[in-house]
Amino acid sequence: MDGPMPVNASSDRWALGLSSSATLLQATAASLPPELLKVSGVLDFGATIFTWQPLVLRAVMMARAVSVTHLSAPRGGAIRLASTSASRRDSR
Repeated sequence: MDGPMPVNASSDRWALGLSSSATLLQATAASLPPELLKVSGVLDFGATIFTWQPLVLRAVMMARAVSVTHLSAPRGGAIRLASTSASRRDSR
């Protein structure tokens, strides 16, 4: 692949805790060992991934991903259409 690798902004949300196994386990009483449940209790998402710090971090990461994508996009004569690309396969 020529040029920079594309940035997938949607992958940021998975890396920043929205699919975190630990967070999901802590939010479900049935998934916690009884000893841990006694100590910590059930923590809902408002106490873990939806506090202001992770939300700000997600916003910054998404803005950064969009900026990198925009700044690394080809301009002018470097733009090539898929229909004129040398790597296009002939459809049969």
